[in-house]
Amino acid sequence: MRPLPAVNFRQVKRALERLGFEEVRSAGSHFAFRKAGVGTVIVPYRSSGSIPKGTVRHILHRAHLTDQEFIAAL
Repeated sequence: MRPLPAVNFRQVKRALERLGFEEVRSAGSHFAFRKAGVGTVIVPYRSSGSIPKGTVRHILHRAHLTDQEFIAAL
């Protein structure tokens, strides 16, 4: 099992879109992505640097994704 890599906002956004999520709104520094049957997932925008791994794990949990599914979509 590969460890979860450090990712930035753009990589998370692209992976979610590849997995069928679509951006539905943004407010301040947070973007909302939605997929039918899953619901809404909030992703914080960070202009520089990576999103903390704990936050990425929470995003994956809310999106009903495994680490492996996410890594494959990167």
